Amino acid sequence: MKDDKLNIFRLPVGWQYLTGNNLGGGLNSANLQKYDQLVQACLNTGATCIIDVHNYARWNGQIIGQGGPSNDQFVNLWTQIATKYKGQTKIAFGVMNEPHEVDINKVCEIPQHVFPDPNVGEFWFPFLNDSESPRHSKMALDLEKTLDIS
Repeated sequence: MKDDKLNIFRLPVGWQYLTGNNLGGGLNSANLQKYDQLVQACLNTGATCIIDVHNYARWNGQIIGQGGPSNDQFVNLWTQIATKYKGQTKIAFGVMNEPHEVDINKVCEIPQHVFPDPNVGEFWFPFLNDSESPRHSKMALDLEKTLDIS
């Protein structure tokens, strides 16, 4: 990979997988161990590794904070992930992948609930209202507009 000059990798994972399909519960140790093997293999390349909860702002089709899981349940997930990888300088967090068909104002508030503590880690999220804040200096929310051409 170094010969190809690749230095950042997104590692998608499902919220349900990490928690063993237990909304609001702890991280499933067996599933986390499998996912962490992927994370460690990525880190061993020297690349930056993005932990990417790939759920489109949903749990089993229900939108976070909009009739589905609560913001607190999503915060619980990310608190556990951030605690696990605290201190890893080559870890970035893809807080939410491709939210769609949502109230975008509510969705953009979620990361502010997820990482209120600037000491938890490093995150990408450069376009929030308080983007000058160090807590949001490296956090990203993956917002995409896709074009379907039939």
